[in-house]
Amino acid sequence: MRTGRPATLLLAVVLAACGGEGASDDGSPAAAPTATLAVGPVDATATADIAASPSPTSTTRAEAKLLRPVRYAAWRESGQTVAVHFVARVRNTGDVPVEVTRIEYELLDRANAAFDFGSVPRAYPPVLAPGEEGVIGGTAGRVSYSDPKEITGVSVFIDTRAAESTPPALEVRDLALAPAGRADQFRLTGEVLNRGDTAADRVLLGVALVDAEGDWIGFVGGSVGVAPLAPSASAPFSLSAALPPGIDAEVASFAAFAAGALVGTGGEDGASGTPTPPASEAPGLFQGDFTVAVGKTVVWTNFDEQPHNVVARDGSWRTGVIDPGDRDSVTFNEAGTWEFYCTIHPELTGTLRVEPAAD
Repeated sequence: MRTGRPATLLLAVVLAACGGEGASDDGSPAAAPTATLAVGPVDATATADIAASPSPTSTTRAEAKLLRPVRYAAWRESGQTVAVHFVARVRNTGDVPVEVTRIEYELLDRANAAFDFGSVPRAYPPVLAPGEEGVIGGTAGRVSYSDPKEITGVSVFIDTRAAESTPPALEVRDLALAPAGRADQFRLTGEVLNRGDTAADRVLLGVALVDAEGDWIGFVGGSVGVAPLAPSASAPFSLSAALPPGIDAEVASFAAFAAGALVGTGGEDGASGTPTPPASEAPGLFQGDFTVAVGKTVVWTNFDEQPHNVVARDGSWRTGVIDPGDRDSVTFNEAGTWEFYCTIHPELTGTLRVEPAAD
């Protein structure tokens, strides 16, 4: 295990081994791939002290607890590549709103040694009220092993802190999961509705996939590309995800967790909203329709967990590949209308309209 990790907040989750192969030896998807999900045995708790208490006599706590069962699956993507997917359930067991600020994982081998590590961007929702549950997860890594059984466990570590504000909660409905090409590629679609009284300029959505027994068996999450969502407004969405092959046959229901960043509140990603962009810039969407004024620089920021790009169908402009956490931009000095799509995830499409600036 790596040294130097902060010890104040630690959730160690060791999961049982599992198998399942999703591709043939030559790298092509298997005709009927399967993946068995293993249940993790550990129910661990992480706590942290709050730097500033509301009053000298208060005993408030920022506390998060990882709940059982925690599940993961490993499957073979190609001849020498194994993918690992995990989902975990977290609950705020303290008495103040909590933000999960860091989520890291380590993959364990047969010797119970960590051989690969990484991180996922956030929990969903990004801020948990006292007693509220959320979901964390993702495809943890693609590692150079030919046998998924070489992956014998996953350790998960989180940091938390008391949250300064709570993003507006959103409702998710009409969820559906469908295959999207390769055996381990899926698309989650649905609609998000703002039932609050505050507009949200970005929708953070995490969905646990639930089987017939009520167990969480998978996870899809990311930032939904919708224009600022006004109160009572709704918008369709589509999220792409790498998941264990055949998982769609096991899904009986969904547990959705969504929140919106506050429009123009400034501050950091997630709990405190997103910064107001300069007047010369406008946020871009990876899917859906939106309009900007001539002269604007459209900035696409990838809050998802997979890389994307944005390409005009007529070939007149394009971004580069935008990795998670990165951004790219295009300046539009002429009016026009362009249909666009993501070459990595062709189901992500939309229309950009550039109109003369208002007098």
